Amino acid sequence: MKTTIYTLLSLLLASCSLIDFNVAPEDLEVRYNSDEAVLLKPYVDKYLEEASKRGILLHHKSIDVFVEESNDPEVLAKACFYCRKLTVYNNSKVWREMQRRSFDIDYGVGLKLLAHELNHTLIDADHRGVKGETMSVIFDDQSEVAILSLMTQGDNDIPDLRNETLSFLWNEYYWDELFEIIPTNKQLIFE
Repeated sequence: MKTTIYTLLSLLLASCSLIDFNVAPEDLEVRYNSDEAVLLKPYVDKYLEEASKRGILLHHKSIDVFVEESNDPEVLAKACFYCRKLTVYNNSKVWREMQRRSFDIDYGVGLKLLAHELNHTLIDADHRGVKGETMSVIFDDQSEVAILSLMTQGDNDIPDLRNETLSFLWNEYYWDELFEIIPTNKQLIFE
């Protein structure tokens, strides 16, 4: 009985040692498994830059970024918090669009995909909102629709950073909401 308790206690302590809750984004070691995975570096760097601006501490000292082919082209990526691994699938529609745009971080859907999965992997964030859920963005009495949160599932209505109408949402809302600095909102009004 004592052996079982000691074994379980050792396993618990070993698993907890994989997590370090106080890692500054600039101290994260990012390992890319291939030349294809290195193409994602600008997105990872942008996420880490935004986390650093906000004083967000990560839960891991390192992360592995993989690019693989999926059995289901509808699956864009997957994150693993405990194994510190992020996998992006290179046969998805989002990957093809990222490739077409030369992996430009101003492509909102690509940036959302990486920020979303990095949030799962690095700070163990859960989904917020319902797949496809949107918010109303009202400015100068004009209404636009945008995705509610980067942590909802799906890739609809995410503005590119070059989009003159809604790109400001990235700086005014999406990054702060992603890191839970501000609450998720159903309506934003800008004057």
